[in-house]
Amino acid sequence: TSLPAPLRIPAGKGIAGAVFQSKSAINVKEAQTDPRYFQGVARPVSFDPHAILTIPLLDGACCVGVLQAINPVGRECFEEQKEEIFEGFGALIANALVHLEADQREIEMAKSRQELLVAREIQNSFLPQALQKFPFCRVEMNYLPASVVGGDFCSVHGLDEHRLLLGLGDVSGKGIPAALSMARATAMIKALVPQLREDLGVWVSVLNRQIAEDLQAGRFI
Repeated sequence: TSLPAPLRIPAGKGIAGAVFQSKSAINVKEAQTDPRYFQGVARPVSFDPHAILTIPLLDGACCVGVLQAINPVGRECFEEQKEEIFEGFGALIANALVHLEADQREIEMAKSRQELLVAREIQNSFLPQALQKFPFCRVEMNYLPASVVGGDFCSVHGLDEHRLLLGLGDVSGKGIPAALSMARATAMIKALVPQLREDLGVWVSVLNRQIAEDLQAGRFI
């Protein structure tokens, strides 16, 4: 079975909204007669609240939520002593929420770092080997991006016993978008290498047209 959809109170509505905005507790004996009471929550669940104690969940000067107690058993309202106990309980909850949010941010940051490392590994697969030997020369490469991934790249392709195609490129921008454009560009170069005969200018013009058609949002190489 699926869980029911959570009930949402519009910002600033109801007693809960008033407490969230004022950051002060509100203790009412009869909610039905209170002008701040929001009928939109009680109506869907067929519940009639009377006495309501609402406290803010504070993290310093910041309110992270509110906590409500409704209809005390055997009493008409929440006494001052109960309000103090409830506020102490609320402080524990606020502290737990703040730590939970911090932990969630750390998990998301760790996930982002892991994804970037994977992206870097994939990007490195599009780069030539650090050392390549050809009949007439050898090519050494050292790649040190400013961030985890970037748009700089080089291509090294042997054409025949006397010729070598070597290219250096830099994609506009940084990060993942630049790395994706770099990967597409190096793949295009590799795919077009068999078409390179004698005229490098003609070949580069073909490559340029394909890259220009592929790049969007003002990006360029």
